[in-house]
Amino acid sequence: MDIRKYKRTLFVSGGAVGLIAAAVLFGLRLNGAYSSAPPQEYASAYRSIVAHGKRVTAMTADVQRIIADVNRLDASNETAAALADIERARAKNQGAKQEALALTLELQTLVGELNQSASFVEKQVLFGTIDLEINLVREFVGYTQEVESFLATLKQALSSGSYEDRKAVYEEMAAVNARIDAINRLNAEFSKRVSSPEGE
Repeated sequence: MDIRKYKRTLFVSGGAVGLIAAAVLFGLRLNGAYSSAPPQEYASAYRSIVAHGKRVTAMTADVQRIIADVNRLDASNETAAALADIERARAKNQGAKQEALALTLELQTLVGELNQSASFVEKQVLFGTIDLEINLVREFVGYTQEVESFLATLKQALSSGSYEDRKAVYEEMAAVNARIDAINRLNAEFSKRVSSPEGE
């Protein structure tokens, strides 16, 4: 079964979650000047956000590498090894989901801290950006759920070898790729926002 149509263009896997988390507090135009470091009062939240983002990035890249390996093993009729790799991918994917959920909570915590202490200008610049990032990470959580369904279907297809089960893999793959498209659109919107001089 050739699953190479599984998209490899997911920006999250290329490091965007970590970079996006950094962009929330780095490089944003505050009071007319770019910050060179996160405001000290938000440094702890920033470090936690970046740490979660890096782990999401690493785990997602691992899942994609394992899926590519499953394709290779299946093509070589090494079914037992392919099934073992699927379980590895499922564990990594679940870990990425949990890290993304933790990242969402950290972003929500940051919003609370900003509400308490940020200036009006900081709030104007940051709130919309953070809200967009939360939506992006939530979309990523949905992506991990689609990947889990894809991997479960792939496992069934490799175990049974039936045409119908293998056909179902491509249907699941389409759902994963649709989620990737949604993430990439949000990522592009986020990148445009943080690169704008006014954060708009």
